[in-house]
Amino acid sequence: MYLRGGAALFFSLFLAACQGDRAQNRAAADQVLAAVEAWLGPIEMERELEDLVDELERSGLTPSRVFEKTLGWTDSSPTKKTLSLEGRAGDEVYRILAAPTPRPPTRPGDYRGTFRIEKLAEHEYRWSGEDDVLLGEFPLSVLAVVIESVLEELSSSQGPSELLRLLPETKNAWGRLGTLDGLERRQLDDGTTAVTLRVSLHPDRIEEAFPDYARYLDKAVRPIEMELDVLDEEDTPWCRVELEDLGIEAHLRISHQGLVPLHGPPRQLPERLVTVTSLSTKAGWFRVGFRNLRSRLRFQRRPDEIEIAFLYLDEPEWRIPFLVEPFLTSALRYPFEGDGVEITTRFHRRADGGTLMASEFRMAVKETWLLRRVGGGFGREYDDSAEKQRRQFAAEVIGALKRDIRAVLSGESASAPREGDDRRDVPSFDGRENMVRSPFGF
Repeated sequence: MYLRGGAALFFSLFLAACQGDRAQNRAAADQVLAAVEAWLGPIEMERELEDLVDELERSGLTPSRVFEKTLGWTDSSPTKKTLSLEGRAGDEVYRILAAPTPRPPTRPGDYRGTFRIEKLAEHEYRWSGEDDVLLGEFPLSVLAVVIESVLEELSSSQGPSELLRLLPETKNAWGRLGTLDGLERRQLDDGTTAVTLRVSLHPDRIEEAFPDYARYLDKAVRPIEMELDVLDEEDTPWCRVELEDLGIEAHLRISHQGLVPLHGPPRQLPERLVTVTSLSTKAGWFRVGFRNLRSRLRFQRRPDEIEIAFLYLDEPEWRIPFLVEPFLTSALRYPFEGDGVEITTRFHRRADGGTLMASEFRMAVKETWLLRRVGGGFGREYDDSAEKQRRQFAAEVIGALKRDIRAVLSGESASAPREGDDRRDVPSFDGRENMVRSPFGF
């Protein structure tokens, strides 16, 4: 229910490319990494609140069963239930508290969130919510440098080897679970580069240290198959990602301008895009899921804000057993009617210099007797032990990333490479002449 550390992991990485002197970079990195460590460390909630949060996560398509609860809400009426939260890092744990009027974030890692269920009619409900986390102080323009640098690494003859040399401890920590299986680059006649990247997860490698998390990956994630295409409004493909058997394959095309269409003349990525997703998993003897779920993707850059918004208005093609399909048709169609489903994330630079990561969502659902019978959650299948181990593994990766980034920003990785490391000096971003134009037009 509250923001995890995945998005912030990327932000921690790009701090290595911050403009300015190394002391400023180090201070900015410490702030963001402290926020990430706070999210990924042990979390403490009162038992009543923890039970309510777990129930919310398990009631996505059947909100009536949690709507009737009388305890734990910070505001309650016959037609609307509200849960407001705030999170603060303590000495040893990150504390999540219910708060009728949550305080705005003031320190890196501080969290504030509000979640609502509104009863619209009999068996019809609307979920909505907002949450935000303070990441620390860094310029949003840094994102442009990192995106361009990553694309350059992928299209270069050496691939991501330089980046991996700069992050040796991160590579080792993450490498216990994930591997880079292939990076194919094909130079095209027009000067662009077609790139295919393959990555896979190997739960057996962490089974001894994280047995429950490894079993979760095998049981819940391995059966998932997914295809994701990013298109423009003329249906020109810009990117394709495939997931099967814990293996991920991504297809890109890169030029000096950044990301360009997979086919046709190179051009700048537009602000408005379309995503098309097909996803399925095993449910007993059957494979269930959907095909061709389309979203309208809007990417906007303002002087002090970056906004990414997904709007789902079109019902996909469902993959469900034909015997139950007639009993689910109205419920599955309902979220895409009217205003549809919207998910928005913003990175906002506040007046005090802090950058806030804020998210909003809304989704209407319609219950049926079958959904109430079998349940209809948002898909959280961790048990407490697997969740604890997932957080521990992620925290260890973040700890390794923290040490690597501090080494880069202190100059150690540039002037005193670690043993067995022959990487070249870290590139400088100390001036406008070193700034590059990102594929998103920053």
